[in-house]
Amino acid sequence: MNMNNLQREPAVVVAVLQAALAVAVSFGLDLSAEQVSALLAFAAAIGALVVRQRVTPIPMPALAPTPTPAPTAATTATLEEPAVEEPAVTG
Repeated sequence: MNMNNLQREPAVVVAVLQAALAVAVSFGLDLSAEQVSALLAFAAAIGALVVRQRVTPIPMPALAPTPTPAPTAATTATLEEPAVEEPAVTG
């Protein structure tokens, strides 16, 4: 992993550091549970600050209403009521 990837993905760095601490404790690093919890919380807090500075949220575009097309002769003809033939009067 080169430095460019580390700068683009700071969350990965934080996760790797936390995992390394957990592995070190499991292999005999002499820390109490409270110390491990405090170190993990500190790493998460610092990591969150770094991630927040590196990651910029993308703003959602404003939802604009879709313009309705202007009526044309074809659409006006379909919107009009059909002509009704009057019955022929016989008499």
